[in-house]
Formats: sequence, structure tokens, C-alpha cells
Amino acid sequence: MKKITPFPSIIFLMLMLVSNIVCAQFMKSGDIRVYANAMVSSQLNADVARQYGITRSASRAMLHVVVREGTPGKDKTLPATITAIAIRKNGERSSINMQLTKEGEDVYYLGELNISKNEAVNFEVITQIEKHEPMRMTFFQEFYSQ
Repeated sequence: MKKITPFPSIIFLMLMLVSNIVCAQFMKSGDIRVYANAMVSSQLNADVARQYGITRSASRAMLHVVVREGTPGKDKTLPATITAIAIRKNGERSSINMQLTKEGEDVYYLGELNISKNEAVNFEVITQIEKHEPMRMTFFQEFYSQ
């Protein structure tokens, strides 16, 4: 199992600008890095949510995953197969449908899930990149909605 380190990445700059609380997770294997974060979708700017087809709601969360390869600053995003699961406090497991999003040459993945007010969720994200071993990341996120 690879170590997971919280990392406020430049990749999430756009999300940090539209959200008052973003906690990004980071995982590295060789020169490949996987970044993930989750936030209450009501924190997104309305135009950004509309552009990406995200439902803005205090009872919805958005999961964002990006895979990068290379030296930071000279790296590129990679296509991957992303499997994401939300694990609730009661042990209920829910698959999160991750949608590929392209912006120019960059690719990243967005998914949504229903949440309750102030719910805590464990996430399991498995990233499969062609010709590489799967990378498994787990992280905990508490959602505070207003």
C-alpha cells in the first residue's frame, strides 16, 4: 500500500477559488501522481457547475480525480479507469459513477453522490492506468453544508 499525503495541489486551484474548504489527497507511484478531492457541490460557482453538469446542492457532493505523469510543471494528465466507492458510517458502500471530462489536452474525472447534512464519508479510489499496477487511495471527508 502506498502512502497517502494531503496535498494542496495547483491542479485544484480552480476548485479552491470556488470553495471555502477543499482538502486534496495525493498519492505517488514513480512519476505518476493521483490527486483526489471531495466537496459539497453547493460550494461550486453556478457557472462552473453548469459548465461541468454538476448539480449544486447542500445534499450532493462532488468527487474530483486527476492523474498526472512527469515532473511537476512539465507534467501531463493521463487517461485512466477510475473506480470510486463511498463508504458510509453505517458500512453502506455506494459506487460513484466517474465521468471523464476533457479540457484541451487535459483529462480528469468527476463524480457525484448524495450526502446528508454534516455526513462523514470514507472514499476508496482505485486508479488503473494502462501498463501500470492499480493504485488504491482511501481518504476520509466530512461534509459541512450550510
